[in-house]
Amino acid sequence: MATKAKDGWFPSIAPIGYINDKNTKQLGRDPIYFDAIQFLLTEYAKGTYLQSIAKEFVRRKITTKGYQNSTPHSFTLKELWKIANNSKFYAGKFDWKNEKDIEGKHEKMITWEEHENIQNKIHHQPSKIVRNDEDIFLLNFTLDKSKGFLHCALCGERVRSATVRGNGGDYRKYYCKNPVCIACPKSADKVSLEDEFMQTLLTLKPKPEFIRLFNEVATEVWEKENVEKGNYVNQINGTLKQLEFEKQETISMRRRGELEYEDYTIEINRIKKDIELNKSKLSDGPISSDDFKKLLKGSEKFFKNVEPLYNKEKTAGKRDIARTFFPSGVFIENGKCRTTITNELLVAFDVVGNGKIDMVDRAIVFKQCIQRWRIYK
Repeated sequence: MATKAKDGWFPSIAPIGYINDKNTKQLGRDPIYFDAIQFLLTEYAKGTYLQSIAKEFVRRKITTKGYQNSTPHSFTLKELWKIANNSKFYAGKFDWKNEKDIEGKHEKMITWEEHENIQNKIHHQPSKIVRNDEDIFLLNFTLDKSKGFLHCALCGERVRSATVRGNGGDYRKYYCKNPVCIACPKSADKVSLEDEFMQTLLTLKPKPEFIRLFNEVATEVWEKENVEKGNYVNQINGTLKQLEFEKQETISMRRRGELEYEDYTIEINRIKKDIELNKSKLSDGPISSDDFKKLLKGSEKFFKNVEPLYNKEKTAGKRDIARTFFPSGVFIENGKCRTTITNELLVAFDVVGNGKIDMVDRAIVFKQCIQRWRIYK
């Protein structure tokens, strides 16, 4: 096969458009598909869309061969794309194992220039669309599945966004799409609403004594969890040590001929799976003292510098901060932002400040606050 390939003859099943001639042992024209594939490639090289080519195939009643008892069907766009992606072969060259760009002796369907046009079209990466900040609706994002961050206060439906053109300009709005909602007004100006939301974030800055209490609570929880997780890690390490001993003992038994190969394979695979499983559990180990101090420092920085952090972030970061403070989203009422949904983080601060928190609630505070802000450490 290698010799045949070096001589310029493709040593495998002929691509669609060609046939393997049993007499000459070479590639020849496929009387059914040669002209059709040539049409596909030349038109695609000119810039014709695959959708148009597929429609023309349907009009000409050109279908697949229906190999392996499958029913012939019209060519799909994916099937046409695969043929076009193999345009090098149809331009007279092919690759075989380590040999590249072998000059084939089969009949060409297209020129090398047409092949390059096809490949440029297939693999061309469109330039990224650069959008200004005014084009990004910051508060229109999804919280969970189809649930949005903004809701209409009257009907509860998700609030959408749109750019409306009229009166000589573009008007960017957040609006309630529910046709039966009787809210008035049903829309809010984009810039005004986002500025108002920013001001709302600034009013949520907790008092210094709450930050101090939070640090105390988080430290207490961390110390308790570190003891529990430390014991857990010690237990896992003991299990790993025992598994390693079993592994070496199993290998020794096989060498002494005390285990058949099949039994040895089953046992050694079981031990390896148990080792991998227990090693994966070690990732849930305790947070080190240094890491915990970084987390505390990061959360305090977050509390005290909401505005500069928010303004520094790009769209994704700003939405993450908004989601952190309002995990259930916010309402729009009378064209204004209404944060009537209770914020669980600030409720936790109030509970801490009132001294009404027990160990279970302290763990909840720890998880709700500290673990959300690992990105700020």
